Amino acid sequence: MARSSLICDRHALAAWSPLRHRVLRVVTWLALASVWTGVSERSALAEDALPDDVAQEPETGDEPLPPQAPDGTRVKVAAFIFPALEIDANVATEVMAGLRRGLREDARLEYVDPSDALEASRVEEGTEPPSTRGAQLLETAASRASQGHWTHVVKLLDEAIELFESDLTNARRTDLVDASLLWGVAQCKLRRAKVCQSAFRRVVTFRESVEYDTAVLPADVAPMFQEVRDETLAGPRGSIRIESEPPGAEVFVDGRFIGAAPTRAEGLLAGDHYVTLQLAGYERSVHRVVVQTDFEDTVTFELLELDNAALLRDALAAAREEMGAPRVGPGMRDLWSLLLVDQVILGEVRRVEDTDEFVATLYLYDLRTNHGLRRIENRLDWSSPDMTGAEQLAVEIYRDVDLGGRIQPREELPPPPPEEPVPFYRTWWFWTIAGAVVIGTTIGVASALAPQGESDGSGQLELSF
Repeated sequence: MARSSLICDRHALAAWSPLRHRVLRVVTWLALASVWTGVSERSALAEDALPDDVAQEPETGDEPLPPQAPDGTRVKVAAFIFPALEIDANVATEVMAGLRRGLREDARLEYVDPSDALEASRVEEGTEPPSTRGAQLLETAASRASQGHWTHVVKLLDEAIELFESDLTNARRTDLVDASLLWGVAQCKLRRAKVCQSAFRRVVTFRESVEYDTAVLPADVAPMFQEVRDETLAGPRGSIRIESEPPGAEVFVDGRFIGAAPTRAEGLLAGDHYVTLQLAGYERSVHRVVVQTDFEDTVTFELLELDNAALLRDALAAAREEMGAPRVGPGMRDLWSLLLVDQVILGEVRRVEDTDEFVATLYLYDLRTNHGLRRIENRLDWSSPDMTGAEQLAVEIYRDVDLGGRIQPREELPPPPPEEPVPFYRTWWFWTIAGAVVIGTTIGVASALAPQGESDGSGQLELSF
């Protein structure tokens, strides 16, 4: 075959050089893209290997779980509400009163008053409070009344009422009402009308809701009682200011919660009323006061500190710091040793900026299993204190709670399906090698296509094919 030579102008060869570089850049970018695809594929495979969710098992201790309480056994619970600021102390006391009322309405629970628990250790065995003897005399007087022995009834009730008045802290209000009402009935039966009316008036003054039960009392005295009751309820009313030392005690007037001392009791019928004050770590105090209509009197009562009050304060201070933790801490365990309760509710009340609204946050702990069982947070409008909202806290804190102290573990996730083998063409190393091969091949082809020849010194190149 004849050998042919083609002599090209240098300017024609110059046109080929930019095209060659453009082809090399395109091929190089394609090769790098293939390598990046391999790296991205490896990252995607790694992410697919992670589980969608990880089950968090509840924290548990080494303590054995107690058996379920048998039917009829009530869980003992105590509760403490702390104010976020000093100015919120009265609201915290009022919320505590409503919460306690709600807990007492739950038939499954037995509310343990801290002061009662501390004072129980002081009661000597074999001692009997005067009010217990008064209750026995009241029972005997009721029996004598059914037999018509009214003179004997008056004598028995004189002693019973005196015992109740001397032991107001332990006396039941219902016993005092029943004794006073029966004493008035006996006076009517003995034809002492004025004394009878005075007795009825006194009973209605401190117990406005009292009713005359003809099933247990003589029916012929009922009209007299109803007449006196109507006149008394339509009579003048007054108010009284009540203070305590230390301040902050819960104040009850005739069994009705009024607020935290210092506070005012308004709209009371003129005459005798019974004021009860209670504060955790102090003896309950009950006093008889007289309400006037022409001026407002101020009465101050000093509360007596119980022997273990300092221990209770220290335990509460520690428990407040532990409030919100998932497990029971040393402070809460101290509460258990002092109060002997199964569960404790700790909470805080804080004001919402400069409004009359407050946020109550409560935590329920089981002191037998050391578990935190529940947390709730409610907003309360305290522009006009409403015990219903505070009572509802007791319902919500125990909703769906296991009274045995157990916590409900989360449902376990099903095991992941077995992994399928990844095809080799989806692995990162395959695409990395492929990219390297493409780059190497591209460079080799480009080098092979490069023009071969020598210069003849005239500025022309000879290309051979």
